[in-house]
Amino acid sequence: MARSHNAVAANASVISAFFKNITENVAYRTELFDKIRAFWGIIVQRRRQYFSQKDDKDRLESIKQSPGKGSPQEAHESVPTSAQKSHHMCDFFQEKREAFDSSKRSKQQEGADKVDREAVICNLQQ
Repeated sequence: MARSHNAVAANASVISAFFKNITENVAYRTELFDKIRAFWGIIVQRRRQYFSQKDDKDRLESIKQSPGKGSPQEAHESVPTSAQKSHHMCDFFQEKREAFDSSKRSKQQEGADKVDREAVICNLQQ
């Protein structure tokens, strides 16, 4: 509105006229809110596009760095749960996986506190 009146937006009369228009002029308020919703939609769309591209880029980078040139996440998900459970450290890793996947900070902290350093070192050496 300040641009349309060639006025400084910090001017008190411009601010009061703006709020008067919003409260009294339904067409002006509707148009303004439609513009805000459209702008918000553009922001959400760009955010989704950005994170989609970032996820694709991260996945490709992960595949490049992996020894078998396959996605580590896809490899983990492709292992049947029965095979995961057959390993003696499976319960340990399952708990860690659940804690990692959890969005609750307390569960993540609890999982980190339960780590048995010797068991992890022994497993990594095998």
